[in-house]
Order: sequence, then structure tokens, then C-alpha cells
Amino acid sequence: MNRFPNVGVCFGLLLLLGTSAYAVSFELVYALLNEDVVLNPQFTGELQEVLWKYETDKIAEYTSSPESLEYFSSFKGRTELNTADGSLTIKRVTFEDRGIYYAELQVAGRTQTHTFNIEVIRRVSKPTVTCNVSESIAMLHCMGDKNTETSFKWEGPEGQNHIGNKLMTSLKENDDSKYVCVASNKISEQRSDPFAVTDCKKAGTGGFPVWATALIVVILGALFSSILYFVCKKS
Repeated sequence: MNRFPNVGVCFGLLLLLGTSAYAVSFELVYALLNEDVVLNPQFTGELQEVLWKYETDKIAEYTSSPESLEYFSSFKGRTELNTADGSLTIKRVTFEDRGIYYAELQVAGRTQTHTFNIEVIRRVSKPTVTCNVSESIAMLHCMGDKNTETSFKWEGPEGQNHIGNKLMTSLKENDDSKYVCVASNKISEQRSDPFAVTDCKKAGTGGFPVWATALIVVILGALFSSILYFVCKKS
């Protein structure tokens, strides 16, 4: 019994795989809410046919002739298929557009399947900076979107590339340092207005003066003494 496979059979199988096998690719795409996104399959050769699907539903189909271009389902009127490169533009993306998209391309007699997973996120909002003062230390706070997709970093003399929404810096005489908070997510970025440390010193934003604390203690003490006096007098 011949334990070695027939060379001709192997060659035939390889040839069959080379001409009919699916070329598969996968890409994660982040899209901004209410903005357009382009899904662009990469291939080499002349595009003959293309079919786009969302999950199992047809979106757009093209079969060689311009009049064959057709759009389907709820994406009709919101999508644009480029018949030259096979890319699909989805306009005014919503959260309902999240999910898996398939592009089935016929290129040089071979079928290629490209898969895209769309994640829809909001454009990050512009952050603002506030501060708290304690003695000679200023704590800068970056106020922005509160979600797991947004990250913060600082730019400035003592905050270059510092990660996080808080930054501690020392207060010095004639210090004209300015800091900028940068908020970002996967595909968008916003910068705060430059925040001067001198503004923090002048305003004492969020800080509580020592004299004010002492005054409150005196007032509460007097109030407690008055209540105690009336209670004892009635007794």
C-alpha cells in the first residue's frame, strides 16, 4: 500500500484552493456618533463584483455594470458604495449601526470576504480646568466626560504627558505657568483653554481660607453655648 499521497491530487487541491479560497480579513472600526464612517476593504486587482451585508441583511450590491448598483434595507439613502475600490460610506452613524459588516468582493475570479466590526462612540467634549489651593500647593482638576472611553492628560511645565484628570503643582511667586488638559477617546480629542496657575492663586478656587474656618468654629461654638444655656435654665 502506498503511504504517500498522489502528487497530482495534491497539486490539484492546491490549485483549487488557490483559485476559489476566501481571502478573509477582520478590522475593528470606531465611528463617531452622527458622523460619517468609511469601511474600506484592502485588495489588489480589478473589482468585478461586491456585496455588502450588515449581519445577514443586504446593504448594497454591484455586479460589473453601473445600472446594477442597488441599495437595500434601512441603509438605503444613508450609504454610498464606491464601485472602484469597494468602500462603503455610512452617513450619520447611530448607535443602532453597531455590529458586524461583511464585504464580499469578486476580484480576478476570486471571492474575498472582509469583515468589519463597528463600535459607535460620542465625540469627546471640551474639558474645563478648576483648582483647589492648600498652603503652597495647587491641585488642578480636569472636568470632562465621565465614561470609561475618555482619558485625560496634561501639558505644561510640570504636567507634560502626566496621565489622569488631576495634577498637583506647587505655587510660586511670579509663576506664569499655564497648563492644558487634553481629553481624548479612540478617535477624537479636545483641549481645554490654557489655565494659568496665577489665576488659581488669586481666586483660590475651591480652597477654604483659614479665617473662614475659624469664623465658622466661633459661630457654632456660640450657638451651642446659647442652646445649652436655655436648656439648663428651663431645667
